[in-house]
Amino acid sequence: TQSRSSAASDVYKRQEYNQLTTIPAQDSLKLFYNLWTVKEAVCKTNGGRLWYYLANNYLSNDMKIAPQTHGINVKCLNQITDFSLCIASKNQIELKNHG
Repeated sequence: TQSRSSAASDVYKRQEYNQLTTIPAQDSLKLFYNLWTVKEAVCKTNGGRLWYYLANNYLSNDMKIAPQTHGINVKCLNQITDFSLCIASKNQIELKNHG
């Protein structure tokens, strides 16, 4: 957790880092990975280098992953325990239950 905290302070915006350090450890771990995967997803959607997207804040005012940032729609899927998957699209994201 110390190395995760150090990594978080290096790559996350202040608001993101503050949220990570003030919530319970289990929630912090989930948010840590959701933030990272949403930044990767937005980067892959727009193209470019990940370091550019690390500088953006991806939390909404209620401290959850924002559903849209810089014109990109994002969605984090947390149905699998200990697994983080976030998708990003310039189009509306509609998920259908096929299960």
